[in-house]
Amino acid sequence: MGKTTLLVAVAHLLDLELDVTPFEAAVRAFRTRCDQAVAQDAATQAYVRQLEQAYDATGDAAPHPRRDDDFNPEQLMHELEDFLRQEREERGD
Repeated sequence: MGKTTLLVAVAHLLDLELDVTPFEAAVRAFRTRCDQAVAQDAATQAYVRQLEQAYDATGDAAPHPRRDDDFNPEQLMHELEDFLRQEREERGD
């Protein structure tokens, strides 16, 4: 699940309105910079091609985005709590 999707899902769960437009714009800008950097380096292009081929070879084993009818708010909250707990433990809080 992408971070923007996670933000939208949590906002929906908490009945909040969240404008993700700034995040989407930042993602587009980042992808553009990455594409430009890759275009300037043949070794990186070859590596990216190799990664894409490996990903394509996984076929149905690759994770697929969740559909709305797969959305489980309770599971999302457990996953979010686990994530936040791990982050807190790693920081030593």
